[in-house]
Amino acid sequence: MIRAILAAFALATSQAAAQDKPLPIPAGMEPLVIAIVEPDSQGEVETFGPMLRDLVIRAEQANGTGPEEGHATLSDQLRWARKTVGLRLILSDSEIAQGWAARADLGHSCIGFPAALAAYWGATSQDATPQQLATLATLARSPVSFANNPEMLAATYHQLVSNAEGALPESLSKTLLENGPTPLPEGAGCRE
Repeated sequence: MIRAILAAFALATSQAAAQDKPLPIPAGMEPLVIAIVEPDSQGEVETFGPMLRDLVIRAEQANGTGPEEGHATLSDQLRWARKTVGLRLILSDSEIAQGWAARADLGHSCIGFPAALAAYWGATSQDATPQQLATLATLARSPVSFANNPEMLAATYHQLVSNAEGALPESLSKTLLENGPTPLPEGAGCRE
């Protein structure tokens, strides 16, 4: 039963990403976002815990079965853990990253990379720079704190990119670290 539910969720996630909409992350750039969101201290990607947990919670909230914001019980947390393990078995790394990026909270009422790219920099997923993608991946870690605190965003960005160095090409890591995060324009945001 649970496997059937997970398979249906995986199918819905991959179909939603594959419909005539542009991908939330440009094809081939998923490893950059994954390495920033999911690295361990050596830069190796070992788990998709945060991405998958966010996907499960958002799916439950969308269908009205999830808890209210900030009211998760231990039972909810255990249920999410079981679902994320199941999803990890049936979704590819790219499907996980694309599904997460389509639904990530990126501050200032922006949900998903396409909305945030357009609101913050007037960019699309197709013309997004690695620096913009890395900035959004960092912003997703704590959108409320980082969206209004550029210094905190920059410090976390540098830490996460440094942690991800082993999982990224050396030239990309060097460029991201040298340039830092793409600044968020003041007053930019998505409609509520």
